[in-house]
Amino acid sequence: MTKSDSPTFSVIMPSYNRAYIIERAIDSVLAQTFADWELIVVDDGSTDNTESVIEDIKDERIHFIKRSKNGGACAARNAALKKSKGKYLVFLDSDNTWDKEYLHKRKNVFDNSACDIVFGYALIKHTDGKEVLWPPKWFGVCANNRDYLESKLFMLCPLDLNTLAINRSCYIRCGGFDEQLSCAQDWDFFSKLIMEGCSFYFDESVLVEGRIQKNSIYNLASNIRWKSYARIIQKNYDYLIEKGLLTDAVASFLMRPDVKDADEKIIEEDLNWIFDGNHKEILQKIRIDLKKNYQFYNVLTRWLALKQKGMSLSDYFKKMDIKEIAVYGMKELGILLCEELKGSETKVAYVIDKNGTIDTVNGYRLYNPNELLPDVDMIVVTAIYYFEEIKAAISSNVYAKIISLTSIIDELEQGYHV
Repeated sequence: MTKSDSPTFSVIMPSYNRAYIIERAIDSVLAQTFADWELIVVDDGSTDNTESVIEDIKDERIHFIKRSKNGGACAARNAALKKSKGKYLVFLDSDNTWDKEYLHKRKNVFDNSACDIVFGYALIKHTDGKEVLWPPKWFGVCANNRDYLESKLFMLCPLDLNTLAINRSCYIRCGGFDEQLSCAQDWDFFSKLIMEGCSFYFDESVLVEGRIQKNSIYNLASNIRWKSYARIIQKNYDYLIEKGLLTDAVASFLMRPDVKDADEKIIEEDLNWIFDGNHKEILQKIRIDLKKNYQFYNVLTRWLALKQKGMSLSDYFKKMDIKEIAVYGMKELGILLCEELKGSETKVAYVIDKNGTIDTVNGYRLYNPNELLPDVDMIVVTAIYYFEEIKAAISSNVYAKIISLTSIIDELEQGYHV
C-alpha cells in the first residue's frame, strides 16, 4: 500500500524487546478496513531482533525509529508523535491488537460528532488466563457524563491507551507524555486532555485486546508505581484542591492493589508533602473508603448476578406496584438504576443529590435533600453507605417509603419476601 503525506491516522507504537510478539500487533494494523494510516514503530533500545522483524514487513506506511538507549515508553511515544503527520493520533502497544474495524469505527465517530477524543473498552488477557474488561462495565454506562468523568478522573483510570484516538489539535494544545513517569502514563495523559477541556466520546464497542507480558509496566514494583501516582497527584495538586478531590484521590491511589507492598517510609514522605505533615485525615478517609468500596462492589456484583439470571429491578417495582420513584444519589449506582428503568413501567420522577449544582442530571430534575420533595411512591437511596443518615435527614420532607438499594437487592434474592 502506498503511503500518504497526510494520512488520516498516525499509529504510535513503542516497543522494547518485543520481537517475539510485535508482528502480531502490526498485523492487526495491516488488517484494518480503513487503510489511510501511517504506523510509526519506535524501538526503544531493544537488545533483541526487533529491527529485523520490522524490516521484513514490506509496507511503505510503516516508519521505523531506532533509539540507541532505552528511555521508556513515554519518551518513545513522544519521539513518534514528533514524526507523526496524521489528522488523528492513535496508540497501540506492541503486545496488543485491534479489531479490523477499529480505525473505521473511530473515523465514523469523528465524522459524526464534534468530539476531540474517542476511547472505549479493552479486553485485557492475563498470563494466568483471566480476562478483564477495562474500564469496568459499570463505568462505561456513566462515561459520557462529563461531570461524572471529571469527578472520577483521579480515583480510577478510565482509559486503556490502546483504545484512545485524539484529534491532532489536542496534542498540539496539551503536549505529549510525561517522561518522568514509569507507569500510569495513560492515566496522566488522559487526565491532561480532559482538564484542558477536550470533548470526548466513550464508544461501548470492544475493539481492543490487550495482553499482559512478564515485562509489562503492569508488573512494576510497588515503590515505582507509588512514586508515579504521587507525581500525578503533585502535578495536579491545585486542580484537586480546587475541586475538593485531593483526599479522595490520594486515598484511591493508596488503596490500589499494585502499591500494597510499597515501602511505608516512601509513602510517608510523600504524604507529609501533600498534607503539610498532617495526614491523619487521609488515613481515616482510607478506612471509610475501604468500607464504602466493599459495600459498593458487593451490591454491584449481586445486582449483575441477578441480571444474568434474568431478574431486574424493574421486576421488583412491578411486583410492588410502584409506578413512580425518586433516586437519591447520582453516582454509579444511581445512574445504573435510572438506565435500567428506562422504558419500564416504573418512572424515575426526579433525582436527589446533596452535591448537585445544576437543575437537571442526565435529563432528570434534580432536587437538594433539604428541599420539600414532590410525592412519589418510593425513594431509592443508592448512596448505600450513608443510608440511615440520609433516611433520617429526608424523612420529614417526603411521605414516600425510603428504601436502600441494598434492601431491594436483598429482597430480589429472597424472591420478594417483603
